[in-house]
Amino acid sequence: MLDSRLPKDALVCLPYCWHTVPNTTGMILLNRLYRPVSVTAGEYVDYADFPELMVPRYMIHDELYLPAEVPSHTPNDMALHTMFCNPGSDPRRWFFNDCTDPRKGKKQRQRLAGVIRANLNALEELQ
Repeated sequence: MLDSRLPKDALVCLPYCWHTVPNTTGMILLNRLYRPVSVTAGEYVDYADFPELMVPRYMIHDELYLPAEVPSHTPNDMALHTMFCNPGSDPRRWFFNDCTDPRKGKKQRQRLAGVIRANLNALEELQ
């Protein structure tokens, strides 16, 4: 899907962030609508109904989530590093933001593909 121009509805299928699951120690993978990946807007969604999209929080805060191909010397790259590796007061971890929206072109789609790959690789290594 990330090889070509994205259709408008693609954002419901792409990971946007890891988000805290209330009353648990886990996090869930959400799309840009803050719904579980592949769920469109609509009524209330109970995150507990999507266990296949949840992982323990300790897995998300690992340094492995910073894509290796991103250098960390420019201000933008330092901001990216903070988004993925800083477990400060906001535990969410972002795959893209308004500046790196994958609908903005091939470079941003490739960047998102790299972030997704890094997340998958990290999850596989921790299992």
